[in-house]
Amino acid sequence: MKKITASLLVFTFAFSALFTGCAMTEAKAIKRYKESFEKMQKVEQCTMDTDMTMGMDISGLKIDIDMKIESALKEMGKKSSHTVEFSLFGEKQSIEVYQDGDTIYTTVPGVDGKYLKDSIMQPSGDTSVQGLAEINNIQNSMAYIDAIDKATEVTFEEKDDKSVLVSFDFTEESLEDLRAETVKILDEQILPAMEKQVHEQFAGLPLSEDEKKQMEASMIEAYRQMFTNLKIESIHMDRTISKEGYAIEQHMTMEMQFDLSGLLSILGEDVDSQTKEMMKSIGLDLELSNRVSNINEEINVEFPEFTDENTITSKDMMNLPE
Repeated sequence: MKKITASLLVFTFAFSALFTGCAMTEAKAIKRYKESFEKMQKVEQCTMDTDMTMGMDISGLKIDIDMKIESALKEMGKKSSHTVEFSLFGEKQSIEVYQDGDTIYTTVPGVDGKYLKDSIMQPSGDTSVQGLAEINNIQNSMAYIDAIDKATEVTFEEKDDKSVLVSFDFTEESLEDLRAETVKILDEQILPAMEKQVHEQFAGLPLSEDEKKQMEASMIEAYRQMFTNLKIESIHMDRTISKEGYAIEQHMTMEMQFDLSGLLSILGEDVDSQTKEMMKSIGLDLELSNRVSNINEEINVEFPEFTDENTITSKDMMNLPE
């Protein structure tokens, strides 16, 4: 009897130790969540499906945009193809985007057989959009990691396949941290590229050089104000991490406020005060879901044949018939 009792005790302790060591805990779930960001930055190739819904509110006027993106990425995203379908005001459109190294090709809506060819090099010539995207990913990753540390409540659910779903809400402090980092990236990295784009867009306008410079300056300042006045009001995060540590699914909702009144300055002084007031508070609700599959498996990224005849530049776009 003593041997049986002792055996049962040993089995009970071993059984308890086994399941205590393997069972998912909040600390383990948070650890896996944090590590998934670094893990995803090292993915060489994968496929991704993204669904995005944006709801814009301008003083009660509701504008909804639905978007679906199917992507195949190789060489850490430096070679990729994307099919983008979106719906605005009930009208559905589709474009295709291809990236091959430092060059991006985009189908031109309404112009069959043509691709907009653009270099993703910054005006300085030493920083690519790919690099900016990596900076953005790192910055946002840190913000999201800090956010889960500051969250007042973190829930988790371990699934049958040993993946774990981690959920939490951003606190006010985390929202402000993310806003500040986002504004810094927009101002220091994105705005210089936008300045070049605006300059190219205005180049073909029938205006004097002084008028063009004034309009360019007004638009850039309006964008800068828009970035600075950005408000992020809430974020809810659901992130599913596989047993291998990859983020295979993510669902995020975000509520933001933009001040677009500065953009009205380029229209002159005829804009009435009521319209300016309306544009000071533009609500934007974002719901974003993405699913990642075929991680580091062999995938095909197929490109159309790009030639001088079927590619155009952003300057050529200005001369296309309406």
